[in-house]
Amino acid sequence: MPTHPPIDPELKTRVIQACLVPGAKMATVARAYGVKEHRVRDWVRAHKLKQTNSPVVPACVPLQLIEDHATEVIKIECQRGVSQYAIHWPANQAEACARWLGELLR
Repeated sequence: MPTHPPIDPELKTRVIQACLVPGAKMATVARAYGVKEHRVRDWVRAHKLKQTNSPVVPACVPLQLIEDHATEVIKIECQRGVSQYAIHWPANQAEACARWLGELLR
């Protein structure tokens, strides 16, 4: 099995980065650096695979979510004859909603 001569890691990094530029063609990059195209494809494929297997680092500052139950709503939609009703009831008053609905359905 033939072995490839060792490649300078800096050259490999420059080649991979050049291939990742939008619109870049691997064949053109490979010729520009004097590297076989199939090797460049292997490097880029391995680089992308490594990127997908590495932990995601957030690009934004993490935010703390505060649950605001006052904005949660129970939605009830019903139809009686030709009339349609949509009721929006605050979720933090679910017991009152259940009592009201029980009275309505008697």
